[in-house]
Amino acid sequence: MEAMVDNPQIRINADGVWYYGETALERMTLVRLFYSVLKLESDQYYLVTPVEKIPVVVEDVPYAVIGVEFVGSTIQCTLNDETIIPFVGMCYPRIGINNALYIRLNSSFEARFTRSAFAQISNWIEQENESKYFIAIDGEKIYFTVGDE
Repeated sequence: MEAMVDNPQIRINADGVWYYGETALERMTLVRLFYSVLKLESDQYYLVTPVEKIPVVVEDVPYAVIGVEFVGSTIQCTLNDETIIPFVGMCYPRIGINNALYIRLNSSFEARFTRSAFAQISNWIEQENESKYFIAIDGEKIYFTVGDE
């Protein structure tokens, strides 16, 4: 049975940086380990192991896109845990509050583009009309939703 920790001391800031108290966690192996046990339950994030369930404060979304590169006919996004994912239609890009760009990673998690990553991908964003934006990749238009949904 897992023990519940009540006072969250672990947080992920809006740029995807993990903190314990006020100290940034810089060891990537530890960050990757934390991501491997990060779960979302009823709008609350937890690190869940067989023996503990530790709440995690997430300022925005748990991941950040920190780099963007056009490789061949695809756009690749580098996440803050150094994972590289393709920018494809199934990532359901959206423009949220303050024009922040987000992509869906799976059924539970999203990643927000850092300012520098947004500047990198903005070279490929096109505007179809007043409220419709897309990126054309290999002949396919990937449209952005606007808003939180």
